[in-house]
Amino acid sequence: MTSRELRTLPDRVREWQKPYEMGKSCCAVGCTNRYSKGSGIHFYRFPRDEERRAKWVVAVARKNWAPSEHSWICSAHFVCGLKSDDPLSPDYVPSVFAHTKSPAKRRLEEGVKRFERVSLAKNRRVESGDKQEAARSLLELSEVGNGHPIVNHTLVYLQ
Repeated sequence: MTSRELRTLPDRVREWQKPYEMGKSCCAVGCTNRYSKGSGIHFYRFPRDEERRAKWVVAVARKNWAPSEHSWICSAHFVCGLKSDDPLSPDYVPSVFAHTKSPAKRRLEEGVKRFERVSLAKNRRVESGDKQEAARSLLELSEVGNGHPIVNHTLVYLQ
């Protein structure tokens, strides 16, 4: 079938021909997850960044193997079920495999909880700084000419 003929077919007919959906299966040893529409399992290509890609290859732990453009890893191998692009996140590199021992898995889960706590604390600090800046701005606006306040009131900082 020519590309011109393909363009005239409805999308639902061409859907079966999408190469990135056909034959998508996880490359992790012992994992039998395959692409299935609506399954809730996500598949990720190996990163192009050489350093991160090398970490993923080491994590997969296959002997004499290098990922190709058709190599995928499923979301089951990430602690939270989704990959992260944050290098500080435990899901930056897949880490849940059949060859991972239970104590290591517990440490990974604890790492996720720690990461979430640190991220939440960081967001709170940013929000607190924004509130303090807003309070300062209001105080500056309340004073006009010769340093006399227009309104005599006290700002209350709410946390």
